[in-house]
Amino acid sequence: MTPKDRYPLLDLKNRSLYDLIPGKIHVISIDTLEDFATYDSQRELWKALNPSSDELENLSVKQQHNRVGRYLNIERPNGSPTELGYFYFARHPEYLPNLAKKASGFFAVNTKNGMVQYYSNNTQAGNRGTVRRHRENNTVSKGGIRYINQDIFIQFYTEAIAKEGFICQLNLEQIRNLPNNPSKF
Repeated sequence: MTPKDRYPLLDLKNRSLYDLIPGKIHVISIDTLEDFATYDSQRELWKALNPSSDELENLSVKQQHNRVGRYLNIERPNGSPTELGYFYFARHPEYLPNLAKKASGFFAVNTKNGMVQYYSNNTQAGNRGTVRRHRENNTVSKGGIRYINQDIFIQFYTEAIAKEGFICQLNLEQIRNLPNNPSKF
């Protein structure tokens, strides 16, 4: 039986595992449930959190990955022990090695009243599947929201800032001339 069968999934504070950066491993403090650090690989994480340990050098690659990989996204009692303390290890649930894309932000434009708000990922704006489909198809949601990739929207509306909490108002002419996302991003 693997640890993933025995422990519940990690429940983060004010976000979900889907809000994590795809391709990165997040080291999360067991006390605050906030990021302590992020790493590109399990080996890099283990070496950084266990600076005086040379134990990794004597292990096979599979054994090295088990040091972190078996506990990814699970809430192990007291976290995983390292020389720097006890932590949870988490990764975006849909991460596939070598196929990760950087999470891309977007602007949600209310086509009824012209209000625009920036989001750094699909999950923050609501149902991530619905948001993704509308972004990919350049369609308007039932609520009248159009989702435009941040780079496309900033070219269209140069005053826009890709930053959490950014809100602005578009006029009727701007709403009529909204740009389209590329067919696949």
